[in-house]
Amino acid sequence: MLKGDIQEVKIDQNGDEVKEDEDGKITEQARNMKTLNQYQQDILRLQNEKEQLLRQAATYNRAE
Repeated sequence: MLKGDIQEVKIDQNGDEVKEDEDGKITEQARNMKTLNQYQQDILRLQNEKEQLLRQAATYNRAE
């Protein structure tokens, strides 16, 4: 690559650079890390929803 050339960098939905192997295919480890990251986000979202529902239930029970 010559100085000043631009190289495309692929970014996933989380803003992380997508790593590719020599053949231009996403490696198995990169796919697994992406999946793990999505699972972690899902867990946090569900924990927040659970806490919100528990607070709503407590408020509802106090109102009765």
